[in-house]
Amino acid sequence: MPGWDTTLIMSHSALRVKAYRINALPDSVLCHILSYLPTKNVVATSILARRWKLVWTSLQKLYFDDRQSRRLPGMMGDPMPGFEDFIERVLTGTQPMNITIFFMHCSKLVDLSSFHLWVCSAVRRNAREIELYLDQNHRLMSDFLLKVPAGGTCFPNVKILTMQLESPDNILTEKLFCSCPSLEELSIQAYLNDEGPTTKFVISSSTLKQCTLWVETEGEMFTQAEYKVRITAPSLERLHIMSDIFGKFVVHDLNSLTDVILDIVYGEWSRVDPNRSIQLLQQLNNTTSLTVSYGVLCQSRFEVTEEQFGWIEGDIVPNCLLEHVKKIEIKGVEGDEDELILVEYLLKYSSVLEVMVICFKGSVSKPERRDIGRSILQVQRDSNSCKLELV
Repeated sequence: MPGWDTTLIMSHSALRVKAYRINALPDSVLCHILSYLPTKNVVATSILARRWKLVWTSLQKLYFDDRQSRRLPGMMGDPMPGFEDFIERVLTGTQPMNITIFFMHCSKLVDLSSFHLWVCSAVRRNAREIELYLDQNHRLMSDFLLKVPAGGTCFPNVKILTMQLESPDNILTEKLFCSCPSLEELSIQAYLNDEGPTTKFVISSSTLKQCTLWVETEGEMFTQAEYKVRITAPSLERLHIMSDIFGKFVVHDLNSLTDVILDIVYGEWSRVDPNRSIQLLQQLNNTTSLTVSYGVLCQSRFEVTEEQFGWIEGDIVPNCLLEHVKKIEIKGVEGDEDELILVEYLLKYSSVLEVMVICFKGSVSKPERRDIGRSILQVQRDSNSCKLELV
């Protein structure tokens, strides 16, 4: 028609066709597309058209993040107006009984009882993954309790569980980590004080593959805190323990364990039994990668003089050397005779060793390092594929 822009008319027509095609998609497809957007934006699609009014109610991935909302200057530390009401509206309006993801980041909560109800709602809907982030300066008060059901199952579908605990009650630490039948990754960060009974961590799972335990104490140097750990996990592959003090460990059925890191502090003031270190290491005989801190080695010390200290070869070669150990890293090497004897022993009996890393102490000069390196290179190796790295 005269005076009309035909290009514009065709563009509008094309847009209507595309909009029709999108509207014709089933709710399941639309929900999958919307799952890549923040929940706030997904709910906003309800005003697009009558077709979209209830699509958001079928969401299975729920993301609540108050950082995505604008705040007035000077209100960054204040609760986000309407944020809690928005969460209530979404949880009330959504229909699925099974949620795949429940994510919430809240800078500051007004009502902790609401937080409790939200988490319970996610648990009742069999959430597979729950991520909760609260401002670290506003911890949950002591009236927030997580009770393990009498039936023994707490989170039936959770595969990844990360928790920060402050002076935890043994009722929780003895039951919770045995009540997640689908758990694959567990991370615990616990803060212990000097008062109260010994904290007991009981971890029992047939599905657990990775476990990280980080224990911190208030007193640090002269702490009176104490803890015990019992782990039964036949599928566990990786174990990482970091601690200010050396707890008592009992492990069972760690047949799949291949990677272990023990980063434990042990000071001269410590009153714990030094045999704990030896007992723990004896229970980790199937691992192929073992990293231990100076504290672990120090705790296994015996009362000997410097002249008596040295390497004594045992009558039986450890099975881990013959069949499992693939990498050995020795730090702080100075080139002492006992050190070279130990290196020779390890190279002689490590049948499947792939690499040995020798890290020299900073005080060792370059000429001394070359001489030590030549001596080590002449040592016979049981593993033909073993590589030697000198750093």
